[in-house]
Amino acid sequence: MAIDLNNLSSEELFELARQRKQQEQEQAQRSAAVERAAELKKMRALIVSKHNEALAATDQALADLQKKRSKQLEEYEVSLTPIDRELRELAEKTEKTAAVVQSKTSEPSAPPPAPTPTPVPAAVKSSPAHSAELLNSPDELFIHVRELMLGRTYISESLLKEQLRSRSVTVNNLHKLLEQLVKDGRLTNKGGGNYALGRKA
Repeated sequence: MAIDLNNLSSEELFELARQRKQQEQEQAQRSAAVERAAELKKMRALIVSKHNEALAATDQALADLQKKRSKQLEEYEVSLTPIDRELRELAEKTEKTAAVVQSKTSEPSAPPPAPTPTPVPAAVKSSPAHSAELLNSPDELFIHVRELMLGRTYISESLLKEQLRSRSVTVNNLHKLLEQLVKDGRLTNKGGGNYALGRKA
């Protein structure tokens, strides 16, 4: 509806001008808000796009690192496999060799031929025969043990007793003396009646 400005008073004209100015200001504010919103949406879209690109690059880098890690683990296992296999074979061979050596040393050897008796004076005949060596101390026993351990990793108590007997050596309380040597650190109890040289041997 058109307004006839000629029929309006000065106060009405002033009010009409004020209203139009206010409408123009509000319109300008709405236009500015719309432009700002559009600008902010563009900025937001750009930030989201850059974030997605950076995230995708990071994910790809992580995937590449995981692939590289898997490859390194595979190469590591492949490199160790032949070494571990050879170590097992060497350990088995060493154990078999030690078992063979011990079995051979534990076999009773043939007794030496009896010496031909030689006529001796009556005084000598009446003297007692040479008696076996009697060990009562750990130190004396350890001398024989160390000699018998040459070429062995361990020796059993029963084999030790047999070897000492073949040397004409008698030991009172053999087990007790062996445990004393273990306590002193010169022997190590491997279990099952087996002994090895200790750190202080």
